[in-house]
Amino acid sequence: RHPNPSVGVMRVVEETRSLSDELGLTGRHVFFNEEWVPYEQRADWLLEADVGVTTHRLHVESRFAFRTRVLDYLWAGLPILCTAGDALADTVEASRLGITVSPGDPGAVASALRRLADPGLRAEISGRVAEHARSLTWSRTAAPLLAFCAAPSHAPDRRAGGVEVPVPVAATAPPPVARADRLLRRVGQELAEGGAGAVARAALRWMRRRGARIAGRTGTP
Repeated sequence: RHPNPSVGVMRVVEETRSLSDELGLTGRHVFFNEEWVPYEQRADWLLEADVGVTTHRLHVESRFAFRTRVLDYLWAGLPILCTAGDALADTVEASRLGITVSPGDPGAVASALRRLADPGLRAEISGRVAEHARSLTWSRTAAPLLAFCAAPSHAPDRRAGGVEVPVPVAATAPPPVARADRLLRRVGQELAEGGAGAVARAALRWMRRRGARIAGRTGTP
């Protein structure tokens, strides 16, 4: 069930339950979570799993999605079974982090799960997953952003006659790297204490304060 009581049960959930009951799998081989797993408990579930699975339909949203659940699989060192066609699936294929299947192909999913039932194959893939996961730490992924904040510049199409024009930084403002580091720490703290919702609420409060300051300077009602 969705945490929001006003969100109804999805049709695919009812169909899945019916099929599982019909095949005599419910409670023996297939187990349904009646509630969403609390954020602070998700690591327990991931570390007890053998394979991380995520499938989706072919859609423009799917092509440009960057699925955080797949990042969780990488963190836990899980072999990944996913639908092909997005950026992370491309990485899974290129770095051999698991198996990708075509959208809407249940036979391919079943075949991939049978292959991943082999403990030796899972261990081999998990080693590559753990190695790749180290390239996605905050210190590495945030490095380009921190480097830009330390020496910001205009985009090429905003440069005067093709000449680099440094972006002025107020002398009284904290150094860009310090501000970025402080922002990352704040996001991490909000995420740890209240999850993604807390981060969103903190961002909304910041935007409201920022908007009020700008309105005060410009005289906008």
